[in-house]
Amino acid sequence: MKATLLKIICTLLFISLSVSHALADAGIANSVLKAIGKSPAKQSVLVLTKSGTSVMGLNAVGAAAPRGLPRAMRVKATPAQIRKLACSSDVIAIVPDAPPVRPPLPGPQVRPGMMPAAQKQPLPYSWFASDLVGARAAWQSGYTGKGVKVAVIDEGIDFANPDLQGTQARVENPMSPYYGWPIVFDSHSMAHYATYGDTASTYYSNTKAIITEANPKVAGITYKLPHTSKSGVYHFGAHPSYLLMIMPPQSNHATVLVADEHVAGVYDTVYVDLNKDHDFTDEKPCRKGDEISWHDLDGDGFADLSGGMVYFIADGVHPIPASDWLYHLKPPANGSLVCFAGSFDKGTEHGTLVASAIAAQGKIGTDYPPYKTDNGGVVRGMAPDAKIISIGNVYNPEASMYDAILFSTLGYDGIPNSGDEPDIVNMSFGYSDVANDGWDYLARYLTYLNVTQAPRTTFVAAAGNGGPGYGTITTPASSPSVISVGASTLYGSVPLIDDISSADQILYGDIQPWSNRGPSALGTCEPDVAAVGAFATGDLPLDGDGAYAWALWAGTSLSCPVTAGVLADIYQAYIESHGSKPTYDLAKSFLISGASDLGYPVLEQGAGEVNADASIRQALGKEVTISPSTWQVGQTVTGFPATVSPGQRIFGVFNISNPTSARVKADISADTFIKTSEVSFRVDTDTTKETPGMSGPSYLVDLLPLIPPGTDLMRVHATVPFNQLTSSAPTDPYILFLNGYDMAVFDWTDLNGNGIIWHDDIQPNGVVNDGELDPHELNRFSYDAPLGTNMEVSVKSPLSRYHNGLFLGFEHFKADDSILQTNISVTIEFYRRNAWKMVQVSPSKLILNPGSRGVFRATFASDNYQKPGMYSGSIKVTCDNGKSQVIPVTACVTNSTDPWALGPSRSPVPMASAHPMTMGYSEAPWTGAGGRIRVTGGRSSSPRLFLQTDR
Repeated sequence: MKATLLKIICTLLFISLSVSHALADAGIANSVLKAIGKSPAKQSVLVLTKSGTSVMGLNAVGAAAPRGLPRAMRVKATPAQIRKLACSSDVIAIVPDAPPVRPPLPGPQVRPGMMPAAQKQPLPYSWFASDLVGARAAWQSGYTGKGVKVAVIDEGIDFANPDLQGTQARVENPMSPYYGWPIVFDSHSMAHYATYGDTASTYYSNTKAIITEANPKVAGITYKLPHTSKSGVYHFGAHPSYLLMIMPPQSNHATVLVADEHVAGVYDTVYVDLNKDHDFTDEKPCRKGDEISWHDLDGDGFADLSGGMVYFIADGVHPIPASDWLYHLKPPANGSLVCFAGSFDKGTEHGTLVASAIAAQGKIGTDYPPYKTDNGGVVRGMAPDAKIISIGNVYNPEASMYDAILFSTLGYDGIPNSGDEPDIVNMSFGYSDVANDGWDYLARYLTYLNVTQAPRTTFVAAAGNGGPGYGTITTPASSPSVISVGASTLYGSVPLIDDISSADQILYGDIQPWSNRGPSALGTCEPDVAAVGAFATGDLPLDGDGAYAWALWAGTSLSCPVTAGVLADIYQAYIESHGSKPTYDLAKSFLISGASDLGYPVLEQGAGEVNADASIRQALGKEVTISPSTWQVGQTVTGFPATVSPGQRIFGVFNISNPTSARVKADISADTFIKTSEVSFRVDTDTTKETPGMSGPSYLVDLLPLIPPGTDLMRVHATVPFNQLTSSAPTDPYILFLNGYDMAVFDWTDLNGNGIIWHDDIQPNGVVNDGELDPHELNRFSYDAPLGTNMEVSVKSPLSRYHNGLFLGFEHFKADDSILQTNISVTIEFYRRNAWKMVQVSPSKLILNPGSRGVFRATFASDNYQKPGMYSGSIKVTCDNGKSQVIPVTACVTNSTDPWALGPSRSPVPMASAHPMTMGYSEAPWTGAGGRIRVTGGRSSSPRLFLQTDR
């Protein structure tokens, strides 16, 4: 197994691995230390300083933020300069100058043309995830996110997609110079423009060139002009889209024309020559109020090509929005610059997919079976009346995530809470290589901004796709003030794989294996909640046919905006009933309190799956409320870790109120998952007997005889020998995987009533071959398809959720003639949800009269010989009015003697033993987050101390 270096975490707090105490005190990131140790050359880092700090003498780009906020400055400096900066009392932290990694989207992204023709029945709303998370019920109550602004920090968004036209947020303050224009921030373009003073590689169009009615020729090409300029003088330039540049008929940039159509010299209208025919007269004019450039190629009423969205035209008086307070930039000359927002490069669909999960209008995809539905389209956002702020281009190397986050707090005018900033911020990304998640600078920075500057802005972050290991939660999802979101399942739409024929066969409500788990390095329960993340529909940037600009997609990148959309519905309800916006912690409490228990451990599901309808009732004061909604045992200050010593008893107090007009009886209990039994066996595969390229399982195992009655959770682990996956050595830096299986648990519906799932008659060889399965009878509960030695799939309540059978299946998705046989070792663990002996609640029953309040207490008690490690479970409150709430509980038990001392004599048991569900897990192409964490307390006089382990 690949060796990794793990930071020693002191009581779930990190100790910097520093070359000097001065560097540790300055907060210099370990990754920066590693980099400066390799080369004496100048390197680019972000220096976070107190406001007003001067870094003269360094080629820094950045400006002090207003109101005394810290600033992030991009600095190119030598190792010696970096070390000197780190010793300054004005420097808060030095972090890598790198954007987050663009999240890979798990599984297929399939166009509708590939859908199996057998699936003829209209799919229910559940296929769009909206009723699974209570959104449709919220809509029916009038809560659609109206009046709420949601920012998407991601790639650019193609607002020309028919589902997203009209969803852009605008500046609403009539006193603002940008009044009426869309709110957009492009971190990469602004940083590059501020650094180099040009628009190369940005989404800004340099339109300094002049073209006139009298001489409409540029570079030997005569252009057909619209004759709309009041002065007769147009500005002219190249469009920033690479996709338009490579589009036929010729590989050159699309061009941009800027006209003064109302007052001579006031440039207010932009044309983009999308079809590159040198004719602007057949192009759509873009101006304030109608800023999106698009072209309908086939006359079907849908936009097919996109030129993006204009959000700023230089007037010589006003700077690019936010560039004044962030970079001290001067206004560009009149007519000389146009700022575009969009998806202009290959592989940049992520931002558009994310935005569609929040606010897609359901306009496309209505005219082709089998997915014709009664809701007007195949993609519906959770908050169709919310408005989107695009904070784009963040995965570009020159982008600054700190700029993006600061803008989401301060908006165009640099003043928090002035109205031009978002209410909710979606962050479908993460940094998987951060070990001290929750205590890292980005996580603390977000909490700082929430507490000091933006108490009514709620950040929502994807947990990450590096599961199923525990402790895989990434930053910024691990920030205490951020809502972290894991992925739940929705299967029944993926073609060729979910080959079903009836909506009754749709499966949902499990936790997807690749969804990241908690706890954070602070010991907090992560994720906070889960939402549909595998699979649902989403919109794509336009690529020639707008009617087909959608796909199926998956990931916590999907779960996050589903949650952000639900939160927008909650915001609207609260604003309309209270006259103000909720604070971030109150909004988080509403979301957690309304979540639906999925029947999974809290380190996988948090409080459960988001439920807009239930959370809105909480926000309106129409439901029983319980506070706090989570319990980190021993915690007294938000954002800091907490520990429990062996033999210690810690008490928690919970307030419960009944604002309704009816008496409510509440039952209170504490539970956790206990393993009851396990079974092991081996599946031996033979490539020579398989049908090459077959979609579906080649091997099936009947699970029903193996599952004990009363099983609440079934967890299937499978392991493949490393040398049966690859000919590479485990120590090779680049491992070439030649062989790979995915594992799934299937529900079998015997549609034809013949009692047979598999006809081993085409090739009677013990292997499922093509044509031997009855069609449309299998659907997945969940699956795992890693390029690694371990697979894991879990299914809740397996004996109550199948139709006619329950099977374990293996599909050979990657094969090579050099590896003909694979020995898959399988272990299935069975769990029951039992009373948690470490936690006692009192009283266990409460009766709440209308308008009354009550209190119950919980006691966490560890014995004197308690094994050190993380413990988790839940307090469950069940009311006779239908209200049910899971309160996640986590506790970190330290060593029995000195909690700060390291050594095997102090900790005689593996740290993982405190949690019965931990096991090794890795996936070679993924990041270090794929393994399971081992966290311990410790202290050492050596500043270079580290642990080396296998993962």
